[in-house]
Amino acid sequence: MSDPKLKTAMAEIFTILKRHDLGGTVTLVSPTHSEFRVREDPSWSCCTIENESEVRFQARRADFKTKEEWHRTIQLTAHLVAQIRDFAGVTFKAFDVMYNELDRRIGIEHVAFAGFERHEEH
Repeated sequence: MSDPKLKTAMAEIFTILKRHDLGGTVTLVSPTHSEFRVREDPSWSCCTIENESEVRFQARRADFKTKEEWHRTIQLTAHLVAQIRDFAGVTFKAFDVMYNELDRRIGIEHVAFAGFERHEEH
């Protein structure tokens, strides 16, 4: 069973992302569980995640009034993907250094994704 505090907090954060029409990633951690979720589909993006491993980019030229609007949507989607990738890389590097230092000093027993349950609401 997941930590209900994580589910509640994630729902609140996603309400804010939707209200402000933002994309992003959110990682939450409680003492026993973790939660991770991506919002890839603000109104200005042509990206959707169909399931855990299927990403779709749907930007048919016929669906846009102008070529410029079509091109801008594709460019903004690339911006979303690149920014999340770039920040994820920086975050990984920083936390990898911290993790390795803790492990060196005290030894860590860690199971990746322990207590993680996929957030079903999308």
